[in-house]
Amino acid sequence: MLRKIKLSYYYSVYANFSTKVEIDARLRDSFEAKEYKPRDHPGRTKVKIATIPPDIQKGIKVILEDTGAKSLKQESEDLYNYLRSRKLPPEEGEINEKAANIYKTVSHKFYSQLAKDRSELSQEEIDTCEKKIQTSVFNVLKKNVYSWANISYDKPTCLQYLIARAAPEYAILVRIFDEIHRKLPDYKPRSFFDFGSGVGTGTWAINTYWKEHIFEYFCVDTSVHMNDLSRLILCEGKDNVPLPYKAYFQRQFLPASTDLKYNIVLSAFSLFEMPNMKTRLETIQKLWNKTEDFLIIVEQGTNAGFKIVNEAREFVLNGKNVEQKGYAFAPCPNDSVCPRYLEHETPCNFLMKYETLKFPSKVEIQADLYTYVILRKGERPADDPQWPRIVRAPIVRSRHTVCRLCTAQGELKEIIFSKGKYDSTTYRCARSNCTLILNTDFGEPSPVYIKNGTYLAPNTPSGSILLSRSDILLVGCPGHKKFVVLGNQTTNFNAIEVHCLHDNVFRSGRWTGQFKDIKCTSLPWFSAEETSESCASRNKLYRVGYNIRDVFYTLYTACFSRQLLSTLYVHHEIRPWSNFMQNSSPRPNFIEGGVFDKVQMSKVYAVHNQKYRLNQILGDNMDQQYITRTQFLNRGHLAARADFVMRATQKASFHYINAAPQWMRGNAGDWAALEDALRRRISSYGSGVKVYTGTYGVAKLADKDGHLQELFLHIDGNNNRVIPVPMYFYKLIYDPKKETAVAFISINSSYYNITMIDKLTFCNDICDDNRNYSWLRWRPNDGTHSFCCEYEDFVKYVNYLPRLNVKGIFY
Repeated sequence: MLRKIKLSYYYSVYANFSTKVEIDARLRDSFEAKEYKPRDHPGRTKVKIATIPPDIQKGIKVILEDTGAKSLKQESEDLYNYLRSRKLPPEEGEINEKAANIYKTVSHKFYSQLAKDRSELSQEEIDTCEKKIQTSVFNVLKKNVYSWANISYDKPTCLQYLIARAAPEYAILVRIFDEIHRKLPDYKPRSFFDFGSGVGTGTWAINTYWKEHIFEYFCVDTSVHMNDLSRLILCEGKDNVPLPYKAYFQRQFLPASTDLKYNIVLSAFSLFEMPNMKTRLETIQKLWNKTEDFLIIVEQGTNAGFKIVNEAREFVLNGKNVEQKGYAFAPCPNDSVCPRYLEHETPCNFLMKYETLKFPSKVEIQADLYTYVILRKGERPADDPQWPRIVRAPIVRSRHTVCRLCTAQGELKEIIFSKGKYDSTTYRCARSNCTLILNTDFGEPSPVYIKNGTYLAPNTPSGSILLSRSDILLVGCPGHKKFVVLGNQTTNFNAIEVHCLHDNVFRSGRWTGQFKDIKCTSLPWFSAEETSESCASRNKLYRVGYNIRDVFYTLYTACFSRQLLSTLYVHHEIRPWSNFMQNSSPRPNFIEGGVFDKVQMSKVYAVHNQKYRLNQILGDNMDQQYITRTQFLNRGHLAARADFVMRATQKASFHYINAAPQWMRGNAGDWAALEDALRRRISSYGSGVKVYTGTYGVAKLADKDGHLQELFLHIDGNNNRVIPVPMYFYKLIYDPKKETAVAFISINSSYYNITMIDKLTFCNDICDDNRNYSWLRWRPNDGTHSFCCEYEDFVKYVNYLPRLNVKGIFY
């Protein structure tokens, strides 16, 4: 949509910078005539979140209920992760080259360790040595060469694939077909060819736009079970129902003849099943020969997926053996070599949001990365505007926006849009989304913000929140006599929906204004609710969060011992955006929320009570040895306040169920260092992790006679010791996608000598002298000791946590 008129070239780590752009002249008139608004210009996609059609969902539900698919949920997640992690099969030449290099290294090392020179050995000795070398080479080769295997889709695997991939694949294909439909609104394809059709997502997606025009569907999949499943879905899960389409054909293999051609030929998430590049390109050649108009290639948005798409693109556009030439219809505005991959070896991929299946679990909004190319036969039309393509989410600041573009000239450009440099229409086109800056665009008292069923959070590298024109936020002020305020008007509602218009301007009913003018009459109220689930044997699982319109939005869960009035562990997530945080002042007070019976926790944590209890347990005046102005038992957060970005979610961390008695020096020392380091690590890691933060054991201190005594901060009405001071604080980090984990443990005392610390360190410290944990620096002057454990070593000692599927170490 934007045409370059003047360029200044500056080399940067990412791209060249363009000093000026202007709107396509053909659209300028349309804007002035009010045919388009900046937020709805034709260069924008209208597909934000895709949902599988109800009739298809109905068929899927019938099938999954009949097959008891709830038991397949974990297997489907494993399959999803496996598909995302797949690499290309190694080429024969690549294997031979690696084997030769490994052989050279291994043989040199082997013979150098012998007392004799190779020339001094007999032939029999040489043969024996060579066998040993070949065995070593084979073992090293197995570790260094990706073990590719074709997936065999039997009935259970097909169902797992349906659960794991149907929703994201449908959403991605709808987004791609929408691009053709927007650019060519009068285009009416009559035939569709789907190679690697799987469960039929291609058919569902193409019918979203051209159901009335498609006359013939031809689907190819090597799995008989997959073909049967896709037919059954179209028949609403019933065997005796006829197919809704007359000309619907299925085959296991690609037809050899190219006489019969199709308007649209699709290969989606299929080329990974080819054993080598030669087979992939032969398949691309056949598919290109089968189409009379469009060939669409779609793969996972990984490096490996992009390599497949890119080699197909290069083969069709620049291959010597391709007779019928074509051009890149989308996403590329050019037919040149991909500049992102050429300059930075970065995959050109895109993110698509989708609703998960309603069965076997609840609906969630998730997103999937994909890469694709739409190739069209013939010459590029002379009137093709070749608008630059945005290849990364715009970086939106308060006064300017940075757009990263791939241009018609095959170059990467970075354009900075500001009010002073551009007219209002151009500026608003670049900023037609809503952008919220964490510390300037939110009102106080701050409400709770919900987007698509989850808490609102940053989604840009700068930490701001980017919303689309179609996005709706639920704004809540839960609690007794708490209401939403719009500007100067207090409403009668404790929850309302607001619609993004542009920049930081939102609408609710007849009210339109800046987002910061939406607030609460007073701070919203959060709560802890006991669930029906048990944890750690007979203890109870609580959920903590906000209840808005009778829907409870869980922020974290806590496994709580009512017998000891102590939390065993808290479960929450740290996301890449957790490194950002809204300013929040003053610091909230902790609440009990009815969890601790009649015990007043604020009095329990009071320093005078700590002194009283230490003197009771250890002897008169013993408090003077342990408690000072800078060393006392603090309310140690389990799920850290700073792990939560928004003010309301930070406030919800201030529940006593999310705290345990922790010595101040350790709290401000190693524990704070760990919390900070984890947020930085997950920010650079780029993917969220699950965190189990808990306590274990009871801390001991020496009494006046030198005997170690356990510490409890309270005696209940039945003379039972409750609220123990933990011996250990820990954080177990788990990445469910990569199935990796690690545990960080801190001994909760600065009064132990080296001998005691050695006894309390219950595993081999894998962080010690390990470069993989260079991102973590313990604070040496806090007097406490901290260490790290592999998962299996940790759960042998702390044995009450939920069992996790762990295959490696998290670094």
